[in-house]
Formats: sequence, structure tokens, C-alpha cells
Amino acid sequence: MTDPGGLEPERSEFKQSAGDFKAVDGAGVLAIPVAAPKAGKAVLKASADFSVCDEKTCHVFRGVAVEVPVDVQ
Repeated sequence: MTDPGGLEPERSEFKQSAGDFKAVDGAGVLAIPVAAPKAGKAVLKASADFSVCDEKTCHVFRGVAVEVPVDVQ
């Protein structure tokens, strides 16, 4: 995580080999459990390394900035 936005992530690293990513309807899904000190909106910022593959080719991406809006209830 580059900036947890006031949130407290349970973990800061996730890996395919650990089973952290799931395929749902053709999309990759990652659940990031977080704790928050209060209700409201926050943005979780991270840097991601990942690959996108098909039967013939893989494209590798490193250091991609990712922002995930979170609405804490």
C-alpha cells in the first residue's frame, strides 16, 4: 500500500500463489479486508504488479498506481 487513506488493511501484500485472487465472470477479483476508525469515504492507494494472459500471450505490468474508493458504513 502506498497510502491506506486512514484505513487499516489486514495485509499489505497479495499473491496469486497464495490464492488471494479469484476469477469471477472473466474478471480477476481481490478482497482486501480493512478496518476503519470511523464511517465515511476513503481512498486506498497501492502500487500493483500483475499480468494479463490469454492462451498465446502474457502482458506484464509493474508499479501500476491503483486507487480503490471505499465507503465505510
